Amino acid sequence: MKKVFKISTIIVSLALASNIATAANKIGFITPEFVIQNHPLFSVSSDFAKEVKAEKTVLAEAEKKLAEEDKAIAEEDKKLKEEEKQISKKIEAKVAKLKKDAPRLRRKDIQKREAEINKIAESFQEKMVKFQEKNNIFGKKVAEFRQKSADTRRKLAMEEAKVRSQVIKQIDDKLKEIATDKGYNIILDSSAVMFTSEQQNDLSDEVLKAVGGTLPEAKTQSETTK
Repeated sequence: MKKVFKISTIIVSLALASNIATAANKIGFITPEFVIQNHPLFSVSSDFAKEVKAEKTVLAEAEKKLAEEDKAIAEEDKKLKEEEKQISKKIEAKVAKLKKDAPRLRRKDIQKREAEINKIAESFQEKMVKFQEKNNIFGKKVAEFRQKSADTRRKLAMEEAKVRSQVIKQIDDKLKEIATDKGYNIILDSSAVMFTSEQQNDLSDEVLKAVGGTLPEAKTQSETTK
């Protein structure tokens, strides 16, 4: 998200207070977001970037494990449903046969068959209970992961805001120095300017170098070929 860039009293406020059309004004330009994104504190080798990468790696690995576990649970659920159908058919067949044979059986034999039928049902029920417990544990893991993910995003957002604030202040200070040394009395955000032929007055690269940043490789190569 692009944010408003503060360049103290030397940026747009001066432009509004001055007559830009007069020759007395020396106008410079800067692309704030370019400088911010290429600042050392936002580079891939910075502590902040490393922390972001580490946190994202941890979340990605946890999410991958949950996805694998979710797939395994779904497969187990499918198998249990198929098994339930088979168990139901088996119990129904045994009950039907018991009803048919009951008149010719002793009470003791009937109870024995009933016990066998109940044992089959109870055994499957135990499986279902264990599966439900596993599913409940998985649900808690998902909830914990979502909470951790949200907490991590909030923490990184706060840290980014803190780093960004430091970066903006440093850029602001360096821009003031450069603008003063070179005699600029108006500095504009180049992203807000429709057209300008004064490309040599773009201070973005100079400010970036002043805060310890390096130009993107693509831009550096294009400049060396000119």
